[in-house]
Amino acid sequence: MNSEYFIKLDYRCNNRCRFCITAEHNNYIEFEEIIKIIDMVDNQKFDTITISGGEPTLRDDIIEILQYIKSKGYKIRLQTNARKFANLNFAHLIADIGIESYLISFHECEKDKFEYITQVKQSYEETIQGIKNIKHFNQFIIINTVINILNYKSLKNISEFVFGLGVDTIKFVLLRDLEENKKRYHEFSVTFSEMKSYLLNAIKYAKNISKEVLVEGIPFCQIDNYYETIGELYIPAKLDFVSKDEMEQDVNYDKLFYKKAVQCEKCNFNDICSGTWAEYITENGDGELIPIQDKNLSDTLDINILINKIFI
Repeated sequence: MNSEYFIKLDYRCNNRCRFCITAEHNNYIEFEEIIKIIDMVDNQKFDTITISGGEPTLRDDIIEILQYIKSKGYKIRLQTNARKFANLNFAHLIADIGIESYLISFHECEKDKFEYITQVKQSYEETIQGIKNIKHFNQFIIINTVINILNYKSLKNISEFVFGLGVDTIKFVLLRDLEENKKRYHEFSVTFSEMKSYLLNAIKYAKNISKEVLVEGIPFCQIDNYYETIGELYIPAKLDFVSKDEMEQDVNYDKLFYKKAVQCEKCNFNDICSGTWAEYITENGDGELIPIQDKNLSDTLDINILINKIFI
């Protein structure tokens, strides 16, 4: 079994990232309701609960919530910006609960650029210290870097920096869009043609130092022969999402978020490639999606090995 149940606890955040897709929402789930949600999760279908926000560590009851999830036998993945973990005692308390992995948002490696994005002074120092403190307790860290117009030329530098902090994996995610976020999307989005060489350099760097790197929202045709980095290959077959203003829903990840071009049907990888974010094609067209038709290339991908890996 490899399936995840996502719970958005809160949309509040102590950062104000300029391109954030959750900024326009207002969601807060009371503790009693969270317990009810956890109790109704079918542990025959799900082995992992992912906690996200906003910034879930802003909640006064976050430790109690995580402890309750753990007491029910689930693995826990925690999405965070790591700033609260700058407090070593807090980092210790969370680590003692037993977290499977931390997905930490980190979008720039230079202080001025980092804090231009977060719009919060001292967020750079707190995030870095938080990462160091989490690693102090030998926790597994995945860095989540959203590719945007402000950082796409710095992807290799970001990789070098965070791996220098001891993180385990970096995941580069194509910027998302929501209806209420279109102005920010137009301002901060970047095309495959613009980002591709920088992304490939970052991937090559990670591979050269034997570190794991993933991408999300980016199709096979944009990744050269680094096919094993396609994050969608590791997404569990079943996902559920719940928040206060959304009904619980079984999610077909591909149909909900992704879109392909007509020409993708000619690609060797069509059966396993999710395509890209639907909004990317809506905004930029599908001309960059070029079918891969070299049989020798597709034969280099061992699908069985990939599918059996643990989702990051």
